[in-house]
Amino acid sequence: IGKIAEAYTVAGSAFANAGESEKTFAALIGTTTAATQRSGSEMARGLQTILFRVRQVKGELDDGEIIDAEAISNAAKALKEVANIDVIDKQTKDLKSFSQIMTELAEKWDTLDGKQKAYLQNALAGNRRGNVLFSLMDNFDVYMKQMEQFENAQGTSRSEERRVGKECRS
Repeated sequence: IGKIAEAYTVAGSAFANAGESEKTFAALIGTTTAATQRSGSEMARGLQTILFRVRQVKGELDDGEIIDAEAISNAAKALKEVANIDVIDKQTKDLKSFSQIMTELAEKWDTLDGKQKAYLQNALAGNRRGNVLFSLMDNFDVYMKQMEQFENAQGTSRSEERRVGKECRS
């Protein structure tokens, strides 16, 4: 929990502003910190770099890394060239969510060779943050299990709320 709390202070608002849920962010951080045994803040910075590049957000990260038009263009180009993933939804013309893009990439990850993965690593995460992308992709099943557990827990909570509500009305 400490690593997730640490990560929220670094990138929680960026993910919230991108429309990602707290559960999604927690599962991303949980997956990457467990896989790398690195700090929550380090994983948050890496995920934020990837988020900004694939969601086309320009700016400077708290550690001085600049996300510019070239980095954004390179990320979209690499996803399209290597994995045939568009960052723009063809029907709505809106940017796809970060979690949707990562899910699409994870579905193709095992079919990519080392050179293709390295190209994506550089374009999406840069040299300093590449381990974050690899730890997420190589452990995407863990991320999906965490998301499923969050959903199951939420469903259980709703069922319990309904049961208690009925008892109170009786």
